Amino acid sequence: MEPQELIGHRLLDANGDNVGKIGHVLYDDVSHDAKWVTVRTGLFGTRECFVPLQGARPAAEDLQVPYDKQVVKDAPHFEADQHISPEEENEIYRHYGLDITGAGRTQEQERTAQTGPAATRTSEDEATMTRSEEQADVGVRREQTGTAHVRKTVDSEGFSETVPVTHERMRVEREPVTEADAGAQAVGPEEKEFTLYEDRPVVSKKTEPVEKIRVSKEQVTEDQEVRGEVRKEHFEMDEDDEGRHRRRE
Repeated sequence: MEPQELIGHRLLDANGDNVGKIGHVLYDDVSHDAKWVTVRTGLFGTRECFVPLQGARPAAEDLQVPYDKQVVKDAPHFEADQHISPEEENEIYRHYGLDITGAGRTQEQERTAQTGPAATRTSEDEATMTRSEEQADVGVRREQTGTAHVRKTVDSEGFSETVPVTHERMRVEREPVTEADAGAQAVGPEEKEFTLYEDRPVVSKKTEPVEKIRVSKEQVTEDQEVRGEVRKEHFEMDEDDEGRHRRRE
């Protein structure tokens, strides 16, 4: 991460506790190396304390320094958009217990990397200001929308079919008596037995496969419109002469 990209990220102390948001990055006038950051502390983050970058290391998207949170909060604070004097620089070094021998005898300045529309003063007749815009980054995220189940159920339905059935019954035929049947016949009871049969419908069942299905998932892609808003900063300049004029860029 470039030094100016630290602005707006958290400053963590030696224990990983949040100290505040990084407000400015300050560079050495001679080497142009990033040397200090300011951190916003106090009520509503209105106070900015100077913290040396010596011994600092990145912690994910934040910056961790080898100092206790209270040490940072008690650090000297000056105007972040102005050069700090060698005496002020030495005061900061002494607060953090750093060796000030030959350290930072040049003044430091803030480059144009800063948050918000506040101007950074570079001279009495010149000022710089950074304009920022929000950029929309639209992507997709896969989320579970539901589950699908495939199951078999059993239903019963009636059927009707006609089949022929046969049954036996007694039939009596009367015939005349012939000479062969003539003769003495004893009078008395007589009985003969017959076995009768009939057909009854019988239903038997067997299971046969009649259809097979294959179930799988498929992806369907369609276009979906995404709407939102992004914020843009603009510069406005007021000039006082015979009349007041405002120009916007």
